Amino acid sequence: EGTGSADSGSAHVFVRSTDGGDVTWTYQAKLVDPDGNSGDRFANQLSIFGDTIVVGARGDDADNGSGVDHGSVQVFVRNEDDGGKWDFSAKILAPDGNDGDGFGNSVDLYENTVVIGSRWDDDGGKDSGSAHVFVRDGDDWMHRAKLLAYEGGEGDEDFFGYSVGIYEETIVVSSMSG
Repeated sequence: EGTGSADSGSAHVFVRSTDGGDVTWTYQAKLVDPDGNSGDRFANQLSIFGDTIVVGARGDDADNGSGVDHGSVQVFVRNEDDGGKWDFSAKILAPDGNDGDGFGNSVDLYENTVVIGSRWDDDGGKDSGSAHVFVRDGDDWMHRAKLLAYEGGEGDEDFFGYSVGIYEETIVVSSMSG
């Protein structure tokens, strides 16, 4: 999907309407990565809060073309002034992204804060993993924290950041091993 390349991906938006007791889900939009390429895996994970959708692309390569599978997250915002059209707003990258990190393998959004998993990050050992916290400031997304396993990600292949969640002031991050 996406730009037509293999594994580029897409996300499809439906909106609910009610008429009396009848509920209808109507197709609204197809979201694609504006610079998507084969293997980006756009929409492998996504989250919505209000008029904002964040979409992971864990296979996205580095912007300069020199990296492989750094990963990214695309942000789309609903434009009510344009009939509810979903507009591309931002591309979020890990500030310390490296080949194979898979940034964007998991995402969750609450209000103006997004948590992004990078389960193959090697900071605490091979594929120990991490999660990043970004906060929206106007149209910009500011990096606020990099989270590592409480034990410091001491073991290889912990895959910390496999799944992430956020609600109010609490973030939860899963790990595939102890």
